Amino acid sequence: MSGRTVKLSGNQIKAIRLAIGDSQAALAERIAVSQPAIFRLERKGSQFVSGPEVILIRQIAEQHRIDIDSIVGNE
Repeated sequence: MSGRTVKLSGNQIKAIRLAIGDSQAALAERIAVSQPAIFRLERKGSQFVSGPEVILIRQIAEQHRIDIDSIVGNE
């Protein structure tokens, strides 16, 4: 992941959260942000977002062997 910006859409973030069985609050706790922060990310829908939270969410997806493109489609 080095050398490039990690981006996920709000839909991908929600799909990752649901695939690992977390509530918004549980995912927020995992990555040390508030539940409203997760809500705001997911609310972006098909819009891509980046930032430290997104890097952590992507790492969680990789740890759970989640193929992000296959669960939401390549937006």
